[in-house]
Amino acid sequence: MLLPDSLLAVSIQRLGDLDLLVRSMKDDFAACIPAEPSNDNTHIDDFDHLCRLSELWVGGTYEIFRLLIVRNLRTDETTKEVHARLKLLRIPWEKYEIANERKLAGPLEMAQISTENSVHHWYEQSDKKSSHIMPSGITAQGSVAWLAVDALNREQLWIERLALSNEVNRAYDLAF
Repeated sequence: MLLPDSLLAVSIQRLGDLDLLVRSMKDDFAACIPAEPSNDNTHIDDFDHLCRLSELWVGGTYEIFRLLIVRNLRTDETTKEVHARLKLLRIPWEKYEIANERKLAGPLEMAQISTENSVHHWYEQSDKKSSHIMPSGITAQGSVAWLAVDALNREQLWIERLALSNEVNRAYDLAF
């Protein structure tokens, strides 16, 4: 009860329930993934629902970790590291910019991924029309993964929702 007289515990429970639902969907989805790449779009709606619920989980979880850090309720490195990864995902979806873009020292070269070729462009914080669409995919386990941009280190990294969920659960064990 880090925040008595609040709904923090209820929010954490709801995110836990959502996590279980997404894990269940992931398991069902993993059973449908073909062994070889194909153009079969049979499960595209399932993937879309899995992505939407995963993004909802990331956004809610980010806010809890942000609250813990901003109010100095948790200051350990694990909480800060999980928060940083959640932020790399949440900011592009909800603010339409790259996380920590204000700390970019100059333009950042980006590549638009396609099956035929890659088109390079520059992301500049000062350009009000700069944008970034974060690529996503599905792992062999059926989990959603996103190719996030870490502006501070000027690198890209894949973040898998299942691995992030496992980190969050470990951090919650530390916090609660």
